This record gives sequence, C-alpha cells and structure tokens, in this order.
Amino acid sequence: RRALDLSSWTIPIWSATRNFKALGGKVVGVIYDLIPVTHPHTSVEHLTKMFGNWLERHLETTDGFLAISNTVSQQLAHHFENKLGVPINDDRRGYFHLGSELDFAQAGVKPRGVLRELFARHEHIFLMVGSIEPRKKHEFVLEAFEAHWREGGTSILLICGKQAWKTEDLLDRISKHPMLDDRLVILRDANDDEIDYCYKHASALVIASEIEGFGLPVVEAFQRGLPVLCSDIPVFREIAEGRASFFSIDTPSRLVVALKNFVKSHDLEDREARHPFKWLTWEESSKKFVEEVLRLAGTSR
Repeated sequence: RRALDLSSWTIPIWSATRNFKALGGKVVGVIYDLIPVTHPHTSVEHLTKMFGNWLERHLETTDGFLAISNTVSQQLAHHFENKLGVPINDDRRGYFHLGSELDFAQAGVKPRGVLRELFARHEHIFLMVGSIEPRKKHEFVLEAFEAHWREGGTSILLICGKQAWKTEDLLDRISKHPMLDDRLVILRDANDDEIDYCYKHASALVIASEIEGFGLPVVEAFQRGLPVLCSDIPVFREIAEGRASFFSIDTPSRLVVALKNFVKSHDLEDREARHPFKWLTWEESSKKFVEEVLRLAGTSR
C-alpha cells in the first residue's frame, strides 16, 4: 500500500525506467486520477504543470496504465487521445478497485467530549469526510444547509477534514458563521478513532465532489452501513453501484431536496441502525492488481 501511495511526480525515475526497459523489462504505471490536468481550477499551478509533465513522460515510457477505477481508466484514454493525440487501446490500460478494511480504529477509544455531546443530540447529523479543498465542494454543501436551515430544517452538518489549498475564504466564512458549534461543526484534526465513531453514529455521509479518482469515504460508509448522499459523477456511480442517493451539483437546491427527502424518509430513532456492506479486502484488491499488471505487461504466471 505504501509503495502505491508514493507519488513519483518529483522523483527522477525516467532514466532508470529506460534502463530497465532496455534490459527487457515492462513498466506499468498506476494512475490514481487526472485531477491536476482535467480540473486545474481545483488544484494549484505548480502541481498542474508538474503532473502534466509527468504524465507525458509516462506516455513516452510506460507499457501499460493501471487506474484505480474504470472511470479513471476511461478518462485517461480520453485525455491521451484528445489532448495529447495518442490513442491508448484497451490492451494498454486497465483498472482495479482499492481495498478497504475496518482496521484503522482502536476498539474502546473514546472520542473527544464535543463529539459525544454532538451525537447525543436528537437531530439528524450529516457527515463530510475528506480534505478541505475546492473539488470537494464544501462551500456548495454549506450553502445547501443554509437553505435547509432557512426552511426550518434542524439537521447538523459535521465536517471532518484537514485544510488543503484554495479554501482560506471558505474557512474564514465558517469561522464567522452564526451556526458554528451549533448546527455547523468542523473538526480539522479528527483522528482515525473519531472518524470511525462519526461513521458509526451519523445519519448519513454527504460527499459532493466535483471529481474523484475513487472515493474511499463512500466505501467506508457502506462498510459501516451508513447511508450515502453523493454527487452524481461517474466514479460514484461505479463505486456505489446503486446503493447511494445521488444529487446533481448544478445548484445547491438539488442537495436541499435530497436532504429534505432523507429527513422525511429516515426516522431519527433509527439514526444508528446499520446494514453493513462487504467491500474488497486489500488482499482481494492486490490479487486483481497483480492480474492486471501481468496482463498489461504481456506476462503470464
């Protein structure tokens, strides 16, 4: 897992890659997403430039490309053909899904008092999990909840995530919000045990991403039986396989409707009722990964 999480954007790997290929080796690259080049407005300029250069060098050197979702695999083929003028056939690309296991929290560890007090309240609590950055559309979600509150809604929005880039104005807005620490709660330093606690006690996960490579919080919610409200983007359709409620991100009013429908159809007494869904283990994910690497490298066991 750690090797796949190690980005090679800034590492001078290409001479070693060429030497390896000269000796008869095959190189398969793992692509998590194309966000810096397909959605540069959600990234920062130096990352967009660095990633774009890295991707072009990949195209020159790599024998096959393995994405973490079918959606990203298709996006990769589209980008290479339409932006770089190089078609990538199916025999040169593939995908596997990341594994997820309920192993990151320690049993019996108590969350901070503010969380215990929050979940003791008799209200629906909608959870956001993930880094605070533009593509996650926290501002969109906040505007939807503001409309929900104006209409008399009493649900709580709980945001758990660390700050990334281009969100200073949003965090300033949150810090001055009249609902802060009442119906709007933000934790920028929640640990794994607290995230697990939130998954297990919230009413639903809300994830409004404009773009994702995979969407691990969706899977983590399903594993704990937590309902999911998510943006209607291709990768979530792929990962959720019909188990989530989808909303358009054209306007916050679409999420307002989704919130209203959820509150109407879910009794507060059943907020913690759970029907967990089994996802791939890391072992199962790894087996699929190896199978695809061997296929793309033209090698058989």
